Amino acid sequence: MPPRRQFGSTISLALGSWHVVFVLLISVVLTIPDQSQSARIELKNGKIITGSVVAQTSSTLSVLTAVGILSLDRTEIRAILLDEPSCLDEVEILFQKGEIQNALELVTGRCRGELLNPRLIAKLEHEFDRIRSAAQQNPPLILKYVKEIFETVLSPANVEFDSKCIALAAEIGETTTVVEMLSTVLRDEGAAKVFINSNHAYDVITWLNGSSEQNVEIIGSLLREFLSAPNGTTTVTKEYLYRLYESEMARLIASRTPRKALTELDKDIDILPPSLATTLLTQTMAIANDESSTETLYSISDLATSVCLRLPLCAATKDILRQQVITLVRNNRLGEAKQIVDDAEKKDVDFAAELNILYTFYSRHVSLSPSDYAAKYRLAKWALQMGLESQAQELLRDLTKVPEVSRVARLYLESIELQQMSQQLQRARQAMSLNRLAEAEKILADVKKSRAATRLSTEVLLMTSLIDYRKKITPESRREESLALLQQAERFIMQRRFHEAQECIDQAVYLSPEEPIVRHAKILRQRLPMPASP
Repeated sequence: MPPRRQFGSTISLALGSWHVVFVLLISVVLTIPDQSQSARIELKNGKIITGSVVAQTSSTLSVLTAVGILSLDRTEIRAILLDEPSCLDEVEILFQKGEIQNALELVTGRCRGELLNPRLIAKLEHEFDRIRSAAQQNPPLILKYVKEIFETVLSPANVEFDSKCIALAAEIGETTTVVEMLSTVLRDEGAAKVFINSNHAYDVITWLNGSSEQNVEIIGSLLREFLSAPNGTTTVTKEYLYRLYESEMARLIASRTPRKALTELDKDIDILPPSLATTLLTQTMAIANDESSTETLYSISDLATSVCLRLPLCAATKDILRQQVITLVRNNRLGEAKQIVDDAEKKDVDFAAELNILYTFYSRHVSLSPSDYAAKYRLAKWALQMGLESQAQELLRDLTKVPEVSRVARLYLESIELQQMSQQLQRARQAMSLNRLAEAEKILADVKKSRAATRLSTEVLLMTSLIDYRKKITPESRREESLALLQQAERFIMQRRFHEAQECIDQAVYLSPEEPIVRHAKILRQRLPMPASP
């Protein structure tokens, strides 16, 4: 226990064979050095009172004790013993005096051992606005102290304080320090879980204080650091960093700079889940097709192809590669288009064969003379035999405008459309048999919208009427089906299969547009990434 100082005097006199003790109370201290100090007060009646002196006058002393504040008459006090001020007391005194820099120096120096004391952490958090103000006067030194405190107190219980420390580094403009401190939080499994679930988890983007491109680079660097760690990293932390990356990439894509987005994606493809990389690639290419000139599409062809071929081939990446082959051939970059076909063959022989058919069709098409109608007709028939229905139809529609071949082209075109209509009706029947009424109705709506009246039109009307009837008599089953679809959408979102999730949500709302269903659907849509432009 620290030594105590006694205020007052005791005089002992020895007289003869006995001792007479005269107690002379010289004074009871009228001025207490620090009113927040602990004191042990001895009264003349022998009682001892322990507490903190919180106020005093010339005649009274107010002491905060365990039972409350006691007001003592000075004439009743025999002696006062004051504790030496503790390290925490000294810190409080410096803060009271406004000596913020000195207080932080003491905290990180002689008082470092007290940094896990809740009382000190509470004091630092209470004084944080003043610490922030002091940082404007001497940013490097204050940030040095704050970073030392941050590293010492880091724990799940102190995440709120830790977040304030990172925010202060961001205010000062020390992005490198922000990244280091964020990395420190995420390396502590307990603190990371609390931080990721806190209100500050997405303040990180604000703290980084850079452009979307710069932030993507920083988050990508953090991902590399954690994925290459000897002990790996937790799933929670990885998913959090993936969400941050996706958020900033979405901003970069929305800035209408597809080349920048593809450059970052190409650089980080090895650290991203294939599903996330595919989603970001699809969104980027949608922006490129929607906003960019043809020349810009040429300029990103190499990057788009590189990213596609480094990902597992799926419906989305195959569509992009098809588009790249068509774009390149149409603009006479045959060698690059053929190289895509050759590279695809190393991953999927069947898909490469499909690409080769596309390559052959468009290379033949661009070499045709505008007046060679017979060659165009032969190419249309060949395309249909090779499964290129849309390309064949496009050629035949052009030929219906040419008198010499219009009749035969029109008949051929009608036969193709009738066959397609039959296939769509078969799909609608199958959807109805599975009680997927929304899907069946959408197919029939497409048929009615895009096809001329034929002998199959009566069947279309009958199927539409049957769907309407079933919708009226089964409202409860439609509600149950909608709930099942929303549950399926949640599973798709967790698997990052966002396109399928969107389809389930749309179908659920279509089937049962009731308020609870619509509200649930709205919440799920908020978890989907930014929709790509059409």
